[in-house]
Order: sequence, then structure tokens, then C-alpha cells
Amino acid sequence: MSRVHLSRLVLVAAVCIGLIAGGGAVASDAGVVVVLSDDTLVAGEEATLDLQIVNRETVAGETMQGTTVEVDAGDAPLTVRTAERSLGNVPTGASRTAPFDVVVDENATPGTYDLEVTVTYRTIEDDGEVVPEATTETETIDLEVTIEERARFAVVNATTDVHVGEPGAIELELKNVGTETARNATVEVQSIDPGLQIGGGTTFTRTFSGEWAVDETRTVRLATRATDDTEARVHALDVTVRFYDSLGVRRSDDVHEPGVEVGPEQEFAVGNVTSTLRVGEDGRVDATIRNEGNRSLENVVAILASPNPNVDVRDTESSVGTLEPGEQRDISFRVRLDDGADPDERLLPLAVRYRTPGGDVVVGDPVDVVDVAVAPKQEFAVEDVTSTLQVGKDGRVNATIRNEANRTIEGVVAIVESPNPNIAVRDPEWYVGTLGPGEQRDISFRVGLREDAEPGERALPLVVRYRTPYADNLLSDQIDVPVIVAEKIEPFEVEAISRTITQGEEITYRVEIRNAGDERYTDIEAQLFATPPLAVTDGEAYVPGLAPGESTEIAFGLEAEDDATPTTYSVSIDFRYEDEIGDRHLTDRQRLPVDVLESEPSPIVFVAVAALLVGVFALAYWQRERLRRVIDDLGPE
Repeated sequence: MSRVHLSRLVLVAAVCIGLIAGGGAVASDAGVVVVLSDDTLVAGEEATLDLQIVNRETVAGETMQGTTVEVDAGDAPLTVRTAERSLGNVPTGASRTAPFDVVVDENATPGTYDLEVTVTYRTIEDDGEVVPEATTETETIDLEVTIEERARFAVVNATTDVHVGEPGAIELELKNVGTETARNATVEVQSIDPGLQIGGGTTFTRTFSGEWAVDETRTVRLATRATDDTEARVHALDVTVRFYDSLGVRRSDDVHEPGVEVGPEQEFAVGNVTSTLRVGEDGRVDATIRNEGNRSLENVVAILASPNPNVDVRDTESSVGTLEPGEQRDISFRVRLDDGADPDERLLPLAVRYRTPGGDVVVGDPVDVVDVAVAPKQEFAVEDVTSTLQVGKDGRVNATIRNEANRTIEGVVAIVESPNPNIAVRDPEWYVGTLGPGEQRDISFRVGLREDAEPGERALPLVVRYRTPYADNLLSDQIDVPVIVAEKIEPFEVEAISRTITQGEEITYRVEIRNAGDERYTDIEAQLFATPPLAVTDGEAYVPGLAPGESTEIAFGLEAEDDATPTTYSVSIDFRYEDEIGDRHLTDRQRLPVDVLESEPSPIVFVAVAALLVGVFALAYWQRERLRRVIDDLGPE
């Protein structure tokens, strides 16, 4: 034998010895050695048997040409899935590997079994020349494999209630389908899709202490969440069970990947949206919500919010209860729009909170509720304004008020208040009642003007109080009502009928009064006033009533002092009276003339003056001589 051939034989022997020492199986025939490095199988296992085919050189310098390998399970409780392997040429002393996939029966009995390995080839000289007498060789070799007792696990059931975008749970039922009890097993579950989160991550681990007997089933419940970008489909899980066998050896079993189906994202449809929203008021947004999913949901609550500071959702939640697939319910929300809100359509985000069949509470993504119409603020128009206002007296402001909105308003009250202290609104409220869309009613207010009020154009502020459909009492914006205040007109014109009086005389002073106004005055009390040298001896007169333009005569007692200078004096007169609405008034004083005449002397006076003069002259004559002497004595010396 040549040195080369010897070295090849040594190599083949070393391979076989090494494989045998490693716990594998070796079988041979005349020219072929079959080596299996791992000859241990487990019931139910899917495995690959890597067969090494070695040309052990039975004929020196011959190569195995066109080598094929087949494996027959024979009586072994397994199925060979690989039909045949082609290895090509195998030179002398060389080896080739032929992998064969096998499936061990689930209920395979542990033990040693023979596999029938058939190797077919032709031989040629190493120099490439065909040996004339060589034929095709077929060698059948029995190769032992061992099915050992070992714990093995299978997922007998995998369920989940998780949907896209929701938390949930995955429940795995694991069964020890092997032939040996496992101890202190640890179950590792990994999600292949990162969007399916298990226990807050992608991997979940749970340890079962103690023994896990053959045919025993245990349940692993995994807290799970499917992210929003997860697809609704079957997701595979990678399950590995690590355990200790009866000899205390740490082993692992890769369980066949189970699949769990993640349901589609829960959706709701919102329709039939109507609203009674109006600027400055409370209103309602009504709609219907429908379960678009394929499962029944409990404790469904619709939640409405508003990002607009001028839109205040008073009732943020509308309870729905249980919603079956395809079922719809009415929802309603009370919403207030501040005065600063603009009338327009609004997008109000609506979210849905619900409890899943697994008991998890979920709040879905907001859905914009479109076509929420907002009406402008309630407005009223005040037209056809007339007034009888006059400085110093009461009058009326009359107008019509019209509902400018397209809805019926109840409890309408028109209110007028004046910030001007010279204008007093006697009855500031006028009850209107119910006003339909575009309907108008008459309103009227009694207004008094003080004596120092200024005539001219004025604006009286009017607001309307009304009751909304939700029983809220609100005030409209202020409406300026234009009115004209007429100048003051004295209600009575007076004229003195008997205006002459003599010094020291008392007379009946007669005055004609006429109603210069436009309404009937009643309970008229006249009073006369005078200053020296005139004096009133009877200063009061009474007239029951005067119609517009009607006149009458009244009389007073008046006297003049004896030494009154003959000239024209004045007296003054005023009136207290009641107008048609029952108010009492006091007029300004009006002046009337009084002519004082000089009195004529009586005959007795003339006689007395003549007698006095005669006496004076007689006395002067009788004393004339004495008077002359006195004068002489007083003359110059």
C-alpha cells in the first residue's frame, strides 16, 4: 500500500473514531462508511439528519462517481421528507454530507431504530480511466437512530382579543407532549412584528416552578398591545421552552410558531349631525354614533371637546351604553358659544371611550364632527319709532320690535333704561311674549323729562330679554332708539281781564286761562302771588278741567296800598294740575300786569282846606301890628 493510500485510510479512521466519540452513529459496508454526528431524536420533532458518506477506498485509487444517497425509515416511527441526495464524485478517503429532513411521529415510542441508507455509485480510477470490469454499485447500510425520552412542548391553542391600537391579551395553552417530565420550565414568547408589543416590549418570559408532567397543559396569558401602525392580520410568535430534564440537564424546545390574529382598528361612524348653536347662547349638538367594528362594546361614551376658547362644551360626555356591531345610538351635547365666537361651521373633535370584551378601557382617536352650524347672535330690530317727549313733562315712546332670527323666541321683554338723569323711564319694561321668525309687535314706554332737560335728538338704550329653548334668560345687544325731545310748552295761556286798581283799593282780579296743550287737564289749582304795594287777599282758584283749546275765567282778591305809586305792577300765577295719565304737575309762574291809578280827593277835604286857609289869614290880620314891630326890631341897627 502506498503512503498516500495509507494516509487516506488514517484520515477515514480518524473521522469515524471522532464521530463515534462524539456520540454519533457509524455504519459501513464494503466500500462506504456512513457517519451520523447526532443520532438522537425526540418524538414529534422535525429534524435534519446530516449523513456523511465516506469513500473508505476498498479498491486502491478508485473514486465513487455519480454517488446518490437514499434513506428509508423502515420500522422507525418517523417520516423521511427528503427523497434522494446526489453527491457527485467522492474521491478515495474523502467524504460528502447528505442532509435528510425527517419528522418523528408525535406518539413515537422512545428506543433505538434502524434506518436503511442506500448508496449508489460507479467506480473509476483516480487517474480518470474507467475500470473495465467495474459496475454500478449499490450498498445498503443500516444506521441506528435513537428516539429518547424527553419533554417536548406544543401550543395547543393560541387566542387573542387585541385589536389595532388597543391593549389586550394573548392566551397560549402549552402542553407537554413529550415523554418526560420537565422541571422549572421557562416560557419565552417573542413577537416577530415589533408593532405587537408583549408585556411592554417584544419579549415575554414566565417561569413555572416545579414539575411539568407529560400531557399536562398550562396557560400563559400575555398582556399585549397592538400599536396604531400594526396590520390587522395573523402575527407569528416565537415560543421557546427552556427546562431541566430528569438528569438535571438544561434543555430547550423551540415550539412551532403559533399565529394570533390581530383584529382591525375599532372604528365608529358619526352621522346625522344637527345643532342649535347660536353665538352668545347655549345650544345642543346632536348626532348618531354607529359601531363599525365586528364586536360588541360595553360602556361606550362619546366625548366632545373644543380647542376653541369661545366654544365651551358644557356636557362633555354622552353615555351610549352597549353597542353591538352595526348598531347606532343617539348622542347629544350641550355647548355654549361666547359672544366673541364667529358664526360659522365648526369642527368639534369627538372621541369614543369604550370597554373591550377583555375588560380594557380604550379611548379612540378623535373624529372631527363636521357641519356643526353656528347661527349668529339673536337680534331684534326696533322700527317705526314715534314719541311725544317734551321738556318738563311725561310723554310716550312708541315703536315696533321684530324678531330677526329664524326661530321662535319666548318670554320677550323690551327694556329701556336711560343713563341721563334728566330723563326718567317710568315703566322701563314692556312685555312682548312670543315672537315667531320675522314677527313684530308694538311696544310703548312712558318717559318723563325734567324741567332742566335739553330739547333735541336723543337715543334711548333698549335691550331685549328673552328665553332660549333651554330656559336661559339672556339679554340682546343694546339697540339705540332715536327720539326727539320737544321744547317745553306752558300748558296754560293766561290773560288779565280786569287789571286796573286804584290806590288803597281792593278789587276782584279776573284772569282768563286757556288749555294750550294737546290733552285734557283736570283738577287745576291756580294760585296768585303779589309783592308790595300790592297784596293778595284771595289767592286761590279751582277749575275742574279743561280740554285742549278750552278756556275759562277765574278770579282772585287783590288790593293796593294807599300810598302806592300809580304805575303798572305785575303779579304772578302758577297752576297745579293732573294730566291724562294721572301725574300731578306744577307750572312755572307767569306774570300778569296790574295798573295802579291815583285816587281822586273827596268834597269834605276841599271844605277843610278852605276853612284852614281863612283861619290862617284872619290870625295874620289880627296880629299884624305885633308882627310889624317884631320885624322892625329885627332890622339893622
